[in-house]
Order: sequence, then C-alpha cells, then structure tokens
Amino acid sequence: MKMRKVIVTCAVTGSVHTPSMSPHLPITPDQIAASAVEAAAAGASVVHLHARDPESGRPTQDPDVYRQFLPQIVQACDVVVNITTGGSPILPLEERLRPAVLFEPELASLNMGSMNFGMYEMLGRFTEFRHEWERPYLENSADIVFRNTFRDIQHILQACSASGTRFEIECYDVGHLYTAAHFRDRGLLEGPIRLRYARRHRRALRRYRYDEAHRRSLVRRRLYLVCARYRPCADSDRNDVSGHGRECSGRARGFALGRPWETRREQCHTGATHAHDTRSPLT
Repeated sequence: MKMRKVIVTCAVTGSVHTPSMSPHLPITPDQIAASAVEAAAAGASVVHLHARDPESGRPTQDPDVYRQFLPQIVQACDVVVNITTGGSPILPLEERLRPAVLFEPELASLNMGSMNFGMYEMLGRFTEFRHEWERPYLENSADIVFRNTFRDIQHILQACSASGTRFEIECYDVGHLYTAAHFRDRGLLEGPIRLRYARRHRRALRRYRYDEAHRRSLVRRRLYLVCARYRPCADSDRNDVSGHGRECSGRARGFALGRPWETRREQCHTGATHAHDTRSPLT
C-alpha cells in the first residue's frame, strides 16, 4: 500500500508540562536546541519552539533565552522554525509576541480564540514538585482564561506579517475555524494557510467521529481557501510547508538578532528535506 506523506511537527518543550513531570523535558537552551536537532534528524520538518527559564524551567518569552538556542538550531539543520506567540496562558500579549517579532521566523503559531486552559487535572498524577512555581501554576489554571481576543489576533497578524512570517493557525474548537475565516475574509490572513488542530485537551474539540465529520464539513464549506492544498515549489520537487513557493526563494535563512550573522540563502520555506503532504490534510 502506498504510504501517505505527512508534515511532522515537533513541539520540543511547550509550556504545559513542568520540570518535575519528567527528567527528559528540555529546559536549558542547549537542551532545547539539541532536542530540536534530534527531532529534525528523526523526520520532523517543523519544530514548534517555546523557551524556559534555564534555572527554574518556568515558561518564558524572554528574547535573550531564545537567542541562546535559535542560532544553534538553524546552523545545525534545515528544519522549519516555528516560534510560539501563545507562550503561556499567564503571560501578557506583548510579552508573548516579542520573540516572533524580533527574530522573524519562517512560521509563528497563532491561537484563534480565547479559551479555558485548565492544566489542574495533572495534579492527580503528579504530587511532588522541585520548584515552588509548579503547583500554583497548575492549580491556578482552573481559574484562568487564555486570552486571544479578536484585537489580539489582529495585532499578532499585523506585527508578524510585515517581516514575511507565515502562521500556524491553531484551532482548539469549531468556533476557531470561523474566526480563521473571519480574518481571511478581512484580508488579514492570506492563504494557503497551515491549520493545526489541538486535540486531547479538556479545552479542545475531541477526536470523536462526529466531531471530525463536523469539522471537515465546516472546513470544506466555509474555509476552503484556508485549507488549500500545499502547493509545490516551482523550482523544487519538495513542497512548501507554508504556502510561499518560489516567491520566498531569495529570503535569507536567518533571524534578525540585531547584528548580522552568517545566513544561508536557500529556499527557506522548502529547505526541509523531509516528506511533506501534497494534499489537503482533511482528505
């Protein structure tokens, strides 16, 4: 049977889990960089990147921490870099946005709506913590709304689009698909756009057959432009993860770190040598 090609994205460290949950959770910049490079070697085409305080493991959007691992990743492999704009539910918008605006990555994640982001149920599995911040971080999530208002989303789109950054549109529920269509209709979100469905969360649409059928029907009826097929790059047999194609072929593969450092002028959006899906992820 012919195997279907897929895009593999690896979220290296995220912001949900805390250091006491696993000794294998990447925390320091060197650990995050090493894990990202290992993921690329294992077949990942995209790495979804968060940062953590090197001492406590607490989620942070401090650009100085990102600056310690981004160059290592780019110099070691050709994986597509995706920087979060979600950061952590407890961080204010401007703090969440700083790394993506400063470093101008190929991709940036973008949540399509506010939501309850309860992580408190993990307290039933983990009872001992090494750092003082971990237990309150989980407990207080029962009373936190992860803010992503229409104005917030518009601000992120406008702040990042100017540098050519494309977006990984994160949809946790059906309403988020309508929100993506809303920004597409306003001309702030240009297609084809890469959608990611967050599942297996208390706050997210589950993977039941009837939920999947509703989502697929909605996407085909309302979001047909957002879910356009990944189109092939004009001068390569490898496919573009984010829809740029040939138009981005001259962009330097690097980040704006405030000083020039050696960049590789490649097909920055087609540099990943791993197999990508040439069909809609919904078919």
